[in-house]
Amino acid sequence: MTAWGDLIKAGHSWIHVLQIGGIPYVFTEIEALRVDASAAPGLPSGFDAWAPALMIKEGMQVGVRIDRQTGFAAGDALDLTLSWDGLASGGSQTSDLRLDIFQSPSKITTITADVDASTGSKAVASTSGWSANHAHIGTERVAVSVVDGTHLNFTARGQSGSRANVYSVRSPTFSRVSDRPLVWRGREVTLWRQLVSPEGRVIDETWCDSSSTYSRVLWRGYIDAPPKPSTEGMTLRALPLIRRASLPIGHDVQASIYEMMPVDKKDNHDEWSAALYGFPVFAAPGTIQMIWRWEQVNGDVVNGQFEIGLTHPDGVFTLGAFAEAAYSGYTGTSGGMFEGVDASSASDKPLSQPPNVFWNGQQYVIEFRFQTVSSLVEEGGTYVHVPSGGAYFLEPGTYYAQNHSGSGGLLKDGFTSIVLPVLINNFYLPSGYWLPVVQTEGTEWQDVALPVTGFGIIEHGDGKKVIEWDAKIDSFGQWTSPDLTMLRVKTVHKSLGLPRVWSGSTLNYVSGTEGTVKTALLTLLESSGAANRGTYDTLGVGQGCGIHEDQVDEVSLSKPGITDYLMTLYAKGRTSVAELLGGHFALRQMCLVQRCTDPDSTEAGAAISGDCLITLVDAEAPIVDDSSPAISISEAVLEAVEAPEAAEVPNMLELTLSTLLVANEETMTIQDVPRIQAEGPRAHSYTAPGLTAPEALQLAASIIAQGDGQMILTIRCAPWVEVQPGDAVRLTMAHPMIYDYETATRAPSAVGARCLGWVSSLYDGMQTFTFLLGGATPGAGYLCPSVEILSKPSSTSVTVGAGDLKWLDQASTVLVYTPGQEQSGTPQAVQYTISTISGTTVNFTTSLASWVGAGSVITYPLVADSNARQARFTHNADTYRLS
Repeated sequence: MTAWGDLIKAGHSWIHVLQIGGIPYVFTEIEALRVDASAAPGLPSGFDAWAPALMIKEGMQVGVRIDRQTGFAAGDALDLTLSWDGLASGGSQTSDLRLDIFQSPSKITTITADVDASTGSKAVASTSGWSANHAHIGTERVAVSVVDGTHLNFTARGQSGSRANVYSVRSPTFSRVSDRPLVWRGREVTLWRQLVSPEGRVIDETWCDSSSTYSRVLWRGYIDAPPKPSTEGMTLRALPLIRRASLPIGHDVQASIYEMMPVDKKDNHDEWSAALYGFPVFAAPGTIQMIWRWEQVNGDVVNGQFEIGLTHPDGVFTLGAFAEAAYSGYTGTSGGMFEGVDASSASDKPLSQPPNVFWNGQQYVIEFRFQTVSSLVEEGGTYVHVPSGGAYFLEPGTYYAQNHSGSGGLLKDGFTSIVLPVLINNFYLPSGYWLPVVQTEGTEWQDVALPVTGFGIIEHGDGKKVIEWDAKIDSFGQWTSPDLTMLRVKTVHKSLGLPRVWSGSTLNYVSGTEGTVKTALLTLLESSGAANRGTYDTLGVGQGCGIHEDQVDEVSLSKPGITDYLMTLYAKGRTSVAELLGGHFALRQMCLVQRCTDPDSTEAGAAISGDCLITLVDAEAPIVDDSSPAISISEAVLEAVEAPEAAEVPNMLELTLSTLLVANEETMTIQDVPRIQAEGPRAHSYTAPGLTAPEALQLAASIIAQGDGQMILTIRCAPWVEVQPGDAVRLTMAHPMIYDYETATRAPSAVGARCLGWVSSLYDGMQTFTFLLGGATPGAGYLCPSVEILSKPSSTSVTVGAGDLKWLDQASTVLVYTPGQEQSGTPQAVQYTISTISGTTVNFTTSLASWVGAGSVITYPLVADSNARQARFTHNADTYRLS
């Protein structure tokens, strides 16, 4: 029982409080005073007022349920109504809030340049009528002041529970800045339960106090529909936060890569050369591209360097224009070779000849020609040097001049040439290379233009190459190409076959990432394009769910198979996090859910006590002991215990393991043929891209083995019961609807169960739980944990990671050992008893051996010395089995 639960049993109650992202008002269920003063609770930071407008009616409920087939939980929508009366008066409001948030804006302007997540001056169409105040853009509330007639200063971002986002001028809705909210769908919703005394006074001094154990986040979600007026008030439909993982991410965007080497015209070198001349390249303004030297046999010497000036608007050229600029100058460049020699004091100046870019039969080249007149060029002293780190499309090195004879010898008809290799090859695409593409699908706001950063898959024939880019250019200063986009290659993640990049290949925008299941999940959950949702917010707009890392229990992801091997995880076009990763969880009999944390303390993986987090939990029938939470006859409504139903377990699993980098779709069918013959096929399909075939086989077999009599039981319980989806629970109700297969007992005194579903009534607090019972299938145990020792402060104490404390208990016996030395002649493996645990320091009743230190491991002791909790885990004994 928690302290929260004890207060509920003692007569305390609660009221519900609602926060909506970007709306500066707190909506409460009633108008209430504090227990310690004749005043209402104060406001959380960033909010302007509170109003008693939240309507809680009979039948309203929140909940979540584990889906063992998809690996991602589900939950029903919640209709939240703000009453007309509560919006109009009461609380601390000074005006009718209906006029502030549910009225059309009186001021609207649009951004005229893309906006990032930073503060500062932002270009808008007009600031007429604006003054220093607040504004709304998308689902975000910002503080603004006027800079001038076309700029607003965003002085603060992500106000009143919203989060700073990035905005594109292409968007027809998220490009508008208004003085009242325009956009409602997608706003975050946080529903709090706040304890009140038996006489109805609020215990906390502040509404929604995240530091208090008398307030808890009961439910998180997001608005799914625009506000809808009703008889009672304005209704907002909200969905559980976990359902963001099922929303489509990614975009149907395709582009053609600039073609220079068409396979069907492999002998047409003139066409190849013409395509080379128009090949778009980037040379960063302010950089030196070439260093050159001109020497003639008469002793004249001219030195120079070709540089892209800072005055050049964007550094984009065609390769032909780049060669011409390097030869004779171009707007925004300096140091052209012929230009430099011609302007020098050299006595014998060459005649101008345009440079040439062409295919010489082996590679692409740029040739600089100088027609000689009277004096021969000194070949060893005339050269062009391409520095390392310069132009990515030129091969670094020093290239010397060569004299050539014309029909009149080395005089009027002779010429000198310097040839530079161009790094364009079908199988060459290093980091830093700019890829010119023309978008063919998903243009403008109808889907999305190619973003500044993203992933794509280059395809040509059977060849594939997954790339990541980190910059783009699609606006050009000195030439017009409205369909062209330049993407800078950050990494080529993986290749399959030999795709011909410059021979008519296509680029498909893909969703996904590379890493472990854990890092892939966190990247896809957090990524928003704004890079402010957490460590893993690294993908572009529309490539992730935009969920903040504080709303995800990262500690729960530290499970076998989730953190221990790398995979590539990509999907073309639109997909969802659930589609990409659900199979990995379901096959391991886990599920990603949103669940409430301990209201009395801050759990590992949580930022506050009493939160609602996205968490990875187990979903199979458990082995329980006396340390597991119990539901007794005093907590359950016995007449509301429904007859158990059989849990659906497949005997045939169809697995899809392929990713975009597999030539043919890799599928597996795992089936229990004798069982199918006896009971007929019962098939489930799972998609787990990147999972290895041996592990898939093992996991599928373990699921089939669970098919012997698992049961689903539904129980209605009291409001103070603290059980959430994923919890292993002891049912001690001795109810006749429950049967213990292990002892063949009706109404057993105790039986283990896994919570698969939780529903809480907002009206009276009664809860309905759905439990999974093992039935004839034995519960699954776990391997004993391995807790690594980080340091040894004293002879009787060690420190461990905060996330490992959950495996250790005071007064319990543990085994400490050195990996690899536990079976040596003098074993470094000794059992000790824990006396106390303080923070991350574990103290023992006796001194530790000298070899115990950083890197040593704590695990559970021999079976005979284990307590009830430790006995749930797998030991080296015949009576135990691996899960």
